[in-house]
Amino acid sequence: MKKYKTNACRWSITAKIEEVEVEREMESSVWIKGRRNAKVTEFDMYFDTWDDAHAYLKKKCGEKVAYAMNQVSVQEKDRNKVWGMVKPEGVEK
Repeated sequence: MKKYKTNACRWSITAKIEEVEVEREMESSVWIKGRRNAKVTEFDMYFDTWDDAHAYLKKKCGEKVAYAMNQVSVQEKDRNKVWGMVKPEGVEK
């Protein structure tokens, strides 16, 4: 049977969906080339269809973009606070 493998972790997402031949499948594992692989890991996920794998990657990318945009907003607020600082009276140089 065929499954579709994605590679996405907290730090990066690979824009690739790999079709793999699965020899055996259990609830939480698949066997590929005689080796057991967890269906869900921090890095790899196995899906029944290419469309499911693609939807997962799109969701993960959206989450990463949203997180990055939030971080930019937080950093801009900190930058504006720093830029708005005024040296207290009596402080030299």
